[in-house]
Amino acid sequence: MQEQFEDLRLRLERETDYEQEAVWSQRVRKLFHEDDGVVVPRVYPELSTSRVLTMDYLEGKTLDEFVATNPSQSQRNDVARKILLAWYRMLYAGRLFYADIHPGNFLILDDGRLGLIDFGFMLELDDVLWDHFRKIDRPQTTGRRDDRVEAMKDWHGVGDDPAYNEGLRLTEQLCDWFWKCRYGGGEFDFGDEADFKRGVDLMVQIGRIRFTRGCSCQPVIARQTFGIRSILYRLKAKIDVTPLAEADIHLTGWDRSEYAE
Repeated sequence: MQEQFEDLRLRLERETDYEQEAVWSQRVRKLFHEDDGVVVPRVYPELSTSRVLTMDYLEGKTLDEFVATNPSQSQRNDVARKILLAWYRMLYAGRLFYADIHPGNFLILDDGRLGLIDFGFMLELDDVLWDHFRKIDRPQTTGRRDDRVEAMKDWHGVGDDPAYNEGLRLTEQLCDWFWKCRYGGGEFDFGDEADFKRGVDLMVQIGRIRFTRGCSCQPVIARQTFGIRSILYRLKAKIDVTPLAEADIHLTGWDRSEYAE
């Protein structure tokens, strides 16, 4: 837990570093193309300092403002697809975790494009973390419980120690809640209130038993992943996640033939 607090301290410290945020912004901007429908503001380094970050101004609605317009299901789904496309692109092509997930950092522009802002709270996936995510890809693809359990044992570093059985049981269920939208295939209803409440309840139960073992960046990962689900729930989106993920994984050139069709 001490390592996790130290990691959070580091992330929060970096969030106030505008020079670092400018670097992240420029790196993320390069990941997207015009036909993606995702916009990252251009940074003007010559007008930026450690205390001032100068970027293009994006005119658009925040997520709350967008939802308040009572958009159609098609419009909600389109925004959700772009959010997931952005998440997967940063994760797989950029090896970056966009950890500052909250409705104010997404802007729906008048022309339908999605604007992304605020790249202060970022997590770069080094070789160790990237290896964890490669292992986690298997259960997200197969949907098998045994694969989820093995991935969680590896992530939490608990092996077969029975002292952690309850924590593993709950985190396996939470991962099933996170990942079933992907391995299940077909349209997934993110607006299902009972399903969303199940995820919240599992998070609460894990907190109550104080199962905190894991990588130092675990709080950041949990915040980001749960944040995505919360936003998709707010949108009441109904979309097929699998092709979005597979398209960006394909760009990495992974050889997943051992478990992916």
